Amino acid sequence: MKGGGYTTNYSRDLPSKNNDCDSLSLTVDLHNLQPSLKDYKESDILAVELYRGLIQVVGIYGICGYVPAAQESRLYNCLEKGKSFSAKILSITEISCRVRITPN
Repeated sequence: MKGGGYTTNYSRDLPSKNNDCDSLSLTVDLHNLQPSLKDYKESDILAVELYRGLIQVVGIYGICGYVPAAQESRLYNCLEKGKSFSAKILSITEISCRVRITPN
C-alpha cells in the first residue's frame, strides 16, 4: 500500500518576451542627428526602424537621428521580432532631439 500523498495541478502563465515589448517605453536623446532634423517640429510622430544594425528614427522628411547604443538592446530585440514602435518628438533644437518611443 502506498502512502497518502496527494497531487495538485498548478499552472501559471509566464510573462512572454512579447509582453515586454508591448510595455517598452523609452525617452531618448537621438544621436547622429541628420540634416532633415530642421524640418521636424515638436509633437511630430516618427517611425522607429532597424537599418543595418542601427535603430533609426525617420519621418516624412527623412532620417531624424539614431537611438543611442546604451538604450537600444531591448528595443532592438523587439524590432527584430517584428514589433513596431513610433517616436514622438518631445523637444527639438538645431542640435538636439528628444523623443518618446512607444509601441504601436
